[in-house]
Amino acid sequence: MNTKEKGDIAEAYVGASMLEKGWEVSKPFGDNYSYDYVVDMLDGRGFQKIQVKHGTYSKKTGHVLAYTNKYRTNVKKNIHYKKGEVDYFAIYCPQLRQCYIISFKEKEKQGKGQISLRVDQPKKNKHLKFKWAKDYKI
Repeated sequence: MNTKEKGDIAEAYVGASMLEKGWEVSKPFGDNYSYDYVVDMLDGRGFQKIQVKHGTYSKKTGHVLAYTNKYRTNVKKNIHYKKGEVDYFAIYCPQLRQCYIISFKEKEKQGKGQISLRVDQPKKNKHLKFKWAKDYKI
């Protein structure tokens, strides 16, 4: 399966999850936007721009990992999203059949380029603080 197909599947699962949550979901026409959905979460924040990413669960590390760069074929390199381009990243993890959502601001605290959410309790370093996947489920 190529990355475009993975992205399409992720968008479908995330879109369905947001609708099941009761959020008002809109899909922009075309692929020229930095976001995949515009969503009113009905919490008073108004419309939010959502960028969907395909994530992968690693049993070895106990994390769901998603890369948050945008790849532009015309420049053939990864580019980081800037503040204002997206408000949230939504991740679909096919191994767990689960969708997660994290704000751009919170994702930036992890650094540029990826989101890592802990699913399983680690055998070592139990004292460290993690972003627990269960706290970000849609």
